Amino acid sequence: KMYKNIAGLKVTTTNKDGKAERDLWKLWENFYQKDFRESIQKIAKIPVNYAVYTNYEKDFYEGNYDVYVGMETENSENNFENILVDWEKFEVFEFEYTSPESVFDAWKTIWENKNLNRAYTYDIEEYYEEGKFRIYISVK
Repeated sequence: KMYKNIAGLKVTTTNKDGKAERDLWKLWENFYQKDFRESIQKIAKIPVNYAVYTNYEKDFYEGNYDVYVGMETENSENNFENILVDWEKFEVFEFEYTSPESVFDAWKTIWENKNLNRAYTYDIEEYYEEGKFRIYISVK
């Protein structure tokens, strides 16, 4: 099995009443603060940003879930919030990144995909290259 340790910031949120949108905006804002960026980049394995959605209470319609925003590190021995992700069975979708709206549009496309047998273990955004990102959806 392959595991990746993602270190960074964490929030618990829900898709009810636009809460997730506000919480995630703030999370990314904090992630991009100069001091934070510099300290996380020092221990990052590669210059790739991740958002990990996990600990779903139910599904994306209702219930709380956790979101980690961070970078891959060698281990969890650091002063950040850490999550060890089991890089398991995923359906992978690739998108163009032009603005934060493109991420929301990408998720809308995924939510509308009725053929996805979602496992709700880890769903991951991977910002791996200028103007491109992937979304990994855990499937059964």
